[in-house]
Amino acid sequence: MRKRLVLCGLAIMMGAMTSVFSQTFRHPGLLHSEEDFENIKARIAAGDEQTLAALEVLKNAPGVRGNHGGLWGVNDIIKRGIAGDENYMNAYRNAHRAYQLALLWKLTGDENAANGAIEVLNAYRIWNKALGGNTNISLIPGFTGYEFIN
Repeated sequence: MRKRLVLCGLAIMMGAMTSVFSQTFRHPGLLHSEEDFENIKARIAAGDEQTLAALEVLKNAPGVRGNHGGLWGVNDIIKRGIAGDENYMNAYRNAHRAYQLALLWKLTGDENAANGAIEVLNAYRIWNKALGGNTNISLIPGFTGYEFIN
C-alpha cells in the first residue's frame, strides 16, 4: 500500500513538472501586465485625451527629461539611518528614473528611453558594492530594491 502511494505521488509530480516545463516562460510582471501595456497603447493610438495627457506627464517628469542633471549620485555604499550621512535618496530617485524611462520605452518604443533606463541600472551594477547604516539598512532592499526590480 505504501509503495503504491509513493509511486502515485511520483507520477503526479512528474505530470505536474512536465506541464510546467512544457510552457513558455511568461514574466509575471510586478506592477503591469503585458495586457495593461497593450490596453494603454491602444488608448494612445485611439487618441484618448486622458491617456495622452498622462503620457505627456510621464514624458516631462524630471527623471525622464534629465533636467536634474542626469543620474543622481551613484554611491558605492548606499547608507540609511545615519543622521547626516544618508545617501539612499539618490538610489530611490535613480530607481524611479529607470522605472519611468522603462515605462516610456514600453509605451512608445523610444530607444533613448530604453538606453537611459539601462544606463541607470548599469551604474548601480558597476558602482554599488554594499549597503550601510543602522537598523534601517533593511529598508533599502525592501523599498529601494523593489523600485529597481520594477
